[in-house]
Amino acid sequence: YLEGNFDRLIRNNPTVDFHALWETHRGCPYSCTFCDWGSAVQAKVMQFDMERLKAEMIWFSDNQIELIYNCDANFGMLPRDEELIAWLIACKENTGFPQKLRAAYPKIHTERIIQQNIALNDSGLGKGVTLSLQSLDADVLTDIKRKNIAIGDFAGLSKRYAKADVPTYTELILGLPGETFGTFCDGINRIFDVDPDANLAIYPCIVLPNSEMADPAYRAEHGLKTTRMQQMLLHGTPTDYDIPEYYDVVTETNTMTNLEW
Repeated sequence: YLEGNFDRLIRNNPTVDFHALWETHRGCPYSCTFCDWGSAVQAKVMQFDMERLKAEMIWFSDNQIELIYNCDANFGMLPRDEELIAWLIACKENTGFPQKLRAAYPKIHTERIIQQNIALNDSGLGKGVTLSLQSLDADVLTDIKRKNIAIGDFAGLSKRYAKADVPTYTELILGLPGETFGTFCDGINRIFDVDPDANLAIYPCIVLPNSEMADPAYRAEHGLKTTRMQQMLLHGTPTDYDIPEYYDVVTETNTMTNLEW
C-alpha cells in the first residue's frame, strides 16, 4: 500500500468501493488441524512494525477504503492492538474511512479484548465479534487439536456483549473428523439453550493445502472424503470476468455419511 502500487487503480476508478486486506502480525500459537495458520513454521507470532501499520491506516483512511479485512489469526490478542484500534478509530473520526473492520478474534476473550471490541462497535467500525466454537463435542475437539471456551463462558460473553449492544456470531464447522449427525445437532441445541438469540454461522469443513487435515494419513484415519466445489466469495460483487477458484469440501467421514452430511 505505501509503495503506491494501488494509487492509480483507485484514482482511475472513483465509483468503486474498495476493500483492503490488512495484516498486523503473522502466525498463530494454536494448532487446529483444519487450519494452516498455526503450522510449525508459523507457530511463533511475528509482529509487523508499528509505524508501518499506522502509516497503512492513514493510507486506508485517505484513500476512502470502505472495508478493512484483517488477516491476523487472533486480532486483539497482543497488548499493542489496543493502540492500533485507537489509531483506526481516530482515522475514521478524521475522514469517515474506513467504515468497517472485519477481523478474526482470539478464542479467549480477556477483559482487554472485550473493551477493544466495545470501542470498535461504539465507533461504528465493528462488524460483529466472533465467539468461535467449531464443535461442542469433546472427542471432535481432541481430533482437531482444539480447546474451546466452556459453554458457560460462552453464555457469559454473549450476555456481556449483548448488554453493550455489540453483535456477536458463533461459528460451527460441518464435517469435522469424529462429528456425528447427533453430536452436531446436539451442539446447535446447546448453543441456543444458553443463547436463544445466537447468530449462528455454519461453515463447510474445507481441506486446506499444508494443513494437518490435508495429510494423507490423517485423511485415511478419519475417512475424509471431499468434493471439489467452486468457491463462494463473500464481501464482493461477482462479475462476468471473474476467474473461478475451487476448494475441497469434506462431504463424508468415518462418523458421518454423505447422506447425513
